Formats: sequence, C-alpha cells, structure tokens
Amino acid sequence: MPLTNVKNIALVRRNGLGDMLCVIPLLLYLKERAPQASITLFCDKSNASLLPFLPQVNEVVEFSPGNKYLSVLGCAYRHRSKKFDLAISGKTSPMKLINFFLFTLGARRSIATVDNSWHRRLITDGVSYSEGNARSLHQSLKSLRLLDPRINEIPQRLYPTINIPPAILAAQEKLLCKKL
Repeated sequence: MPLTNVKNIALVRRNGLGDMLCVIPLLLYLKERAPQASITLFCDKSNASLLPFLPQVNEVVEFSPGNKYLSVLGCAYRHRSKKFDLAISGKTSPMKLINFFLFTLGARRSIATVDNSWHRRLITDGVSYSEGNARSLHQSLKSLRLLDPRINEIPQRLYPTINIPPAILAAQEKLLCKKL
C-alpha cells in the first residue's frame, strides 16, 4: 500500500500493555513508509505508563474510563475534525466496536481485519480474517500484514524496543551500587 501521500494517520489499539507492544512494529513501519505523516495513537488509559518508553508519535489520545461504547465513539466524534487520511485498527481480529470507531472517525480510508459480519461495510479496506493465520502468526506480524500482506516475518529493524531514559538508568545504577 503506497503511503507517500498520507499526511495524517490514526492508529488504534485499545487493550493491554502486551497488545500495545505488538502494534509497535506496525507503528515503526508507518513511520518508515510515511515519514511525512503525523501519527495519532488512540489507546486505553491503562497503556499510558508504557507510552513514554515507546517510539514517539505526534499525539496520544487515551480513551476515557467508563462505558466503552460511549468512550470510544465519543472520542472518535471529537477527533473527526482532524480529517485523517488513513485510520488503522491494530487489532488483528474482527472488532465491531473498533469498526464503529474507525467509521465515526471519518478517515478517507480505513483498514481493519474483517469477517462476514455486517459491520465489515464500515471499513473501506477490509483485510479478511483467516482462522489459520489467527493461530499460526504472531500478533505483530498480523498487524504488519494489514498494510503489506507480502511480509512473512518481522524485520529486525521493526522489533519493539523500550527506550529507558538515561536519568532512570543512572538512578537504577545508583541503587544497585548502594545494595552492594
């Protein structure tokens, strides 16, 4: 998929910390293929503690706690004015709520894993869900294949890494020296 003309990208991944780490290769791929694009990451508040250690995005939007439907759809409606060129679900199985989110966000193109459910029509570029791939491929690889189905393994340059700020490393070393 050509990303050269994409200026504004929304990437959504709601769930927990491990799921957020699994979408990092996709995020790095987007930054590599569309360096000109502004990337907004939509995620649950529970992921906030991990975000400072991950690759930087232009904006992070946290879903508010409470009723997930009201929170997610209200968030999408509030951010429609950003006029995203591309919105991607990092979830690699069909999700009705996320499909509604992407539709409500109003991006020109939306990419998500879809099945034969009626809500697949809310996605402009649906990627068919494969039960075989769901079991045999890693979440990170499946999310990369949303944009490029020819990718058969995660290139090492796209592996998730956690960047620990030097001040935290220095404090940790100081604590270790005191214990010895």
